Amino acid sequence: MIRAACDASMDHPHGITAVAGYIASADDWKPVEEKWTTLLTIKDLARFRTTEIIERYGWERGLECLNEFADIIEESELRHVTAHMLDTDWALLDKDSEYLKVYPERQHACLGMVLNALASEMRAPFSGKPIAVVFDNDYGNTAKAAAVYEEWRARTGHPGFDHIGFTKGTAEWEVVPLQCADLAAWVVRREPMSKDMLKSREDRSDMIWSKDPLHKLSLKVLGNGSGAFWSIAMAREVEALKKRYPSSAAGFSSVTTL
Repeated sequence: MIRAACDASMDHPHGITAVAGYIASADDWKPVEEKWTTLLTIKDLARFRTTEIIERYGWERGLECLNEFADIIEESELRHVTAHMLDTDWALLDKDSEYLKVYPERQHACLGMVLNALASEMRAPFSGKPIAVVFDNDYGNTAKAAAVYEEWRARTGHPGFDHIGFTKGTAEWEVVPLQCADLAAWVVRREPMSKDMLKSREDRSDMIWSKDPLHKLSLKVLGNGSGAFWSIAMAREVEALKKRYPSSAAGFSSVTTL
């Protein structure tokens, strides 16, 4: 069985919204869970929650602690799945009533995008294997999350995943995977490269963020995997590319379509 766990992370009142997590075989999850649980004991942490670690230790020591957990991920066979978007762009998006029935909040839009990333991972390298997917309690209720899932299936023609749950407690193995996902979603939301990706090409910072400690953390947390992102700037660039190269339009649409 392949297992995947995802969590959402949001800024208040606005910033970046992200849904992120990891996918791996049950055998590849096992050493991660063992090392993660041991490190929690060493750090005297009852549970892993990224924001609580920063609050407990302060920024610099908190990042040091997060890096120790990130080392476990970096050394593992976990593959990330991510989706993120700019909240101010979401507010400007033209959303009709039918759209809002399925995607009432920005985290629901990110959920739809991360399903694309999961589907990409299932095509390769996990093709043909059964999968169980769990999400944290981030979508208001199960019915709202299920509406996103069913609309995504109908729109893409995807048969869906073998098991999918949108609340904690749907699988006995979910505790550490959801804690790993909490770190991934927090990093995607906070690190400078995520913000840079959402800008137009002319406005990007020419990799100044490469020396940022959060970017160094992200290199451990976000190694191999699949991701999607959306912003108005990127959507406009994709539309321009479609017009310029109409024969390649299908390839452009998969990254930024909401």
